Amino acid sequence: MKNNSALFVLLAAIGLAVLSALSGCSQSTTTNTVTNTVYVHDTLPDWDDSTWTMRQSFTTWDLVRVQFVDSMMGYAAGAGDVGGTIVRTTNGGQTWSGETPIPTTGNSSGNGTCYGLWFFNQMNGMAVGDGLGVYHTTDGAHTWYGTTINTQNFLRSIYFVNASTGFIGTNDPNTVGADGDIWKTTDGGVTWQKVANSSTGGIFCFSFASPTNGIALGNSGTAFWTSDGGSSWHPATTNASGQLISATFINATTAFATSLGSGGGSGAILRTTDAGVTWTTVKNTSFGVDAIASNGAGVITAVGYGGGITESTDSGVTWTDSQFGSNRWEAIAYPSPTRAVLVGNLGQIATRHRQF
Repeated sequence: MKNNSALFVLLAAIGLAVLSALSGCSQSTTTNTVTNTVYVHDTLPDWDDSTWTMRQSFTTWDLVRVQFVDSMMGYAAGAGDVGGTIVRTTNGGQTWSGETPIPTTGNSSGNGTCYGLWFFNQMNGMAVGDGLGVYHTTDGAHTWYGTTINTQNFLRSIYFVNASTGFIGTNDPNTVGADGDIWKTTDGGVTWQKVANSSTGGIFCFSFASPTNGIALGNSGTAFWTSDGGSSWHPATTNASGQLISATFINATTAFATSLGSGGGSGAILRTTDAGVTWTTVKNTSFGVDAIASNGAGVITAVGYGGGITESTDSGVTWTDSQFGSNRWEAIAYPSPTRAVLVGNLGQIATRHRQF
């Protein structure tokens, strides 16, 4: 009995020591702090490790547009042989699957390229391109149906400021880029009305800082601004002569745009500080710049020909050039402040996760 009592006391002492050790581990902040910090900052797994990583897109057609509706779901679209190719990701760009081609084959020799893409949510979206119609999907790009717009021009861009109000930019198919229009819808894309004409170049992109203040940019340095929600558009002043094909606002009055020189051998970054009324070149590049995007926290990334990348981490004050790959990057998106997604020629897609 005495031996049993001694054994019991010994076991109890060992148990208390083990519990004390376990309690001490649970209070250690090393593992939990790291885990919690990553979770709060970015809920996606850290599979890029701060470097650009190529992803499998399952297409070799050029991808020219990319859009994310949240941090996980996104679409990329471009050229195709039976309409505009479109692929979808549900995990922030890590993997992609092909969807039903957009029926944009129509009035040009551009292989049915989709040049404009806009999704309101995971299922509902629109696309425009070489065809004369505006194409809608309500099931996540599995099926498409078309509605008409009363123009013979190419449809080159689409942008919505809310579920009802949106814009389409066009350019003249006879003299490509020499003329263009701005069309507006107030019923979610069911009907469209022409609200402006450009005699200096086609309209290749839109960007809005608010439902009322926005810009429209295009060929040969063409630039317009609006302060009344796109009911009227006014010519802007710019020192650029190349194609202005992408723009991003970083606050209510400051935006950056890309300029693509002839043949893609040179380019520039332009900036406005008065909501698009005037533009000036802030950086010249040795490669044509196709696309630009901001992470919403001071990082601005622009990409283009030859795998060229130029990036600012201080809201556009300074820029650093780099290169990833050798093919042309044509579009970029930030699905979260720490994750960027590039798409480009030959179906290439790359992602990067970086804790700035």
